[in-house]
Amino acid sequence: MSNLTNTWKSRYVRIADQSESTNCEPYAVATDPSASTVEERIKAITNDPENLILLANGEKFMVIHSLSELGQTFCNPSSKIVCLQGLENLASPFLVDPESFVHELTVHAPSFNAIYQCNTVDELKALTNDSRGSNGHLSFDCTPIYIPCPNDTKAILNAETNCPFECILALKQDRIARESEDDTTTITLDPSHRIFRWIFSLGSSLLPKASLNIDNDDAELREYSKKRHNLCILPSFNAGEPTAPHETSHSTTFVQLGATLSNLCESNNNANQLNAMNFHRLAENDAKKKDRIKKYLDEDTVKCLLMAGSSDGETPLSEVPVEFIKCFNMETVGAFGKIVLSFLTQNGFADSFIHLGTIQAIYNGNIINTDPNIVKDFNPFSFSETKPMQENQAENLMYLHMADLAGKPKAVEEITASMVQNVVVPSDFYEMYESVIRYHGVMKLLFTSDSILYISYEKFIRSLKREKQLIRALFVKDPTICTKISYAAEIRTKLFFRSCIESESREDVDDSFLEYDQIFTTLKLRNFHVDLPAVFVQTTSPSPANPAKRKNPDDDKKKDPDDKERRHVVKNDNINPAFALHENEDWAKFTDRDAAELRPNHAGKRMCHKFHSKGYCFSDCPNAASHCDHSKFTSEQLKGYTDWLEKCRKMAKTA
Repeated sequence: MSNLTNTWKSRYVRIADQSESTNCEPYAVATDPSASTVEERIKAITNDPENLILLANGEKFMVIHSLSELGQTFCNPSSKIVCLQGLENLASPFLVDPESFVHELTVHAPSFNAIYQCNTVDELKALTNDSRGSNGHLSFDCTPIYIPCPNDTKAILNAETNCPFECILALKQDRIARESEDDTTTITLDPSHRIFRWIFSLGSSLLPKASLNIDNDDAELREYSKKRHNLCILPSFNAGEPTAPHETSHSTTFVQLGATLSNLCESNNNANQLNAMNFHRLAENDAKKKDRIKKYLDEDTVKCLLMAGSSDGETPLSEVPVEFIKCFNMETVGAFGKIVLSFLTQNGFADSFIHLGTIQAIYNGNIINTDPNIVKDFNPFSFSETKPMQENQAENLMYLHMADLAGKPKAVEEITASMVQNVVVPSDFYEMYESVIRYHGVMKLLFTSDSILYISYEKFIRSLKREKQLIRALFVKDPTICTKISYAAEIRTKLFFRSCIESESREDVDDSFLEYDQIFTTLKLRNFHVDLPAVFVQTTSPSPANPAKRKNPDDDKKKDPDDKERRHVVKNDNINPAFALHENEDWAKFTDRDAAELRPNHAGKRMCHKFHSKGYCFSDCPNAASHCDHSKFTSEQLKGYTDWLEKCRKMAKTA
């Protein structure tokens, strides 16, 4: 149609008047999920810009028109569907989300006959409250939009209302009027039930809102709107049809100007309303994507975090700790692991190592495990000090599972299946102490430093240091004593977690499980007993699937005499108190290369600071010649080493 009209409403009424077809079926079938595919429905709403479309918008409907698909050209291969909204002189352009328009819905609505028999709005509203019975609420397949035929379009527009029930009555009156005007006209009522049932479902709040998006910076969208208006709508003041001189008056001009401004204001208000709705929808979707707490943490885990994070034993935390939320909301598990290690570094544990399976478990929301017989998820046996030659690997390994050979990110299921949680069995008191202090450091991230759990575990660590000699004495008779002590403390922690989950209020939580000093009381009374679970049992026999190769007796003869001895740990059981690190002192300050030049020599090598200050080193150390008792050093060497320690501390303070 090339004739211009003053308003979009006038245009679509004129289209209906000039339409010769009274068959509603093609329009009804266009959005019928049982008679068309998704692709066919998308094509139906875009193949004719002269179609007017009813759009679900809460309990009301919104009218859009001029739908078209832009793009898919050589210069612009991407595509988008656009439309105009508004029936006055000026309509607002919007982008269309086609999936929200044409996806299939199944609702329960009265039959066409039940709706058609109603004569008032009250009767229609009463019909919405009827259950299945005489009025026959039946299944109805539909979409959030409907394309009315030209006659139905005219009836809806002339009704001048967006109340669904009033539109139903207007459609009914139009049917009756057209039947009486021309008895020879055959009105196909068979598909007509679809528009009656669709509008009734809309008025009963059974249809979801369809999405319209606005983009004020989209030049292509603005150009389409301008082109469509120029093609269909007359300018606000029609210069092509001047009025007769005697008919011209200032009052008429102001009336026309006022009407134009009113229409413009209404269109802008509609655009602003849709823009605000779209903004809130995008904000909600963005928040859901970013807030992994709601997505991955179940109710029991959140409850435990809040209960265990209590600082007074009476009031739980009001929300999950902010520091943990920041870490947990990282986009990848690799970034999450890096943030956790950074957190430990900031709290004095720069040389920490966390097993990848544990990082993955916590990132997936598997934090709280209340079964004392199972060692997994958040536990002290997954934390350790980074050993030499592992410092670079610790960071690199964190990302190995994040992508396949093609560089594509793996799915969560693939990552989970490829990760295995390992446990570190402490071989002595030092390794046990290093693991529990790092476990305690992550507690600060999960539960805050003011929580009863964090403070109680801190007391447990102080008791470990106080009873160090007792534990070392027991270690001689039972090499697994350090593992048993850590496991005994972990049993108490798990029982505390279980109490947090099962209790209805924070006051009901049993805090007595956090009395870790009872472990040391039983140690002193020599009645300490803990059965370690099977996960700590290490088998040395070869697997049947991979039998060990028999050793060839001639292998030792063929061995190169220049081969180095296999690397093993060398311990210093008699550390000079003057050489030892201070409590909670950061080891990183003594690893500065510039400071290394200040260390004195022994037997032609630098005195090994790891052996003499940390208490252990390795057999392949370049300074292995200094792995001896401090009594063999001269007074100059002793003084030189203590002076070097003080210089390192001063350099760290001024750095």
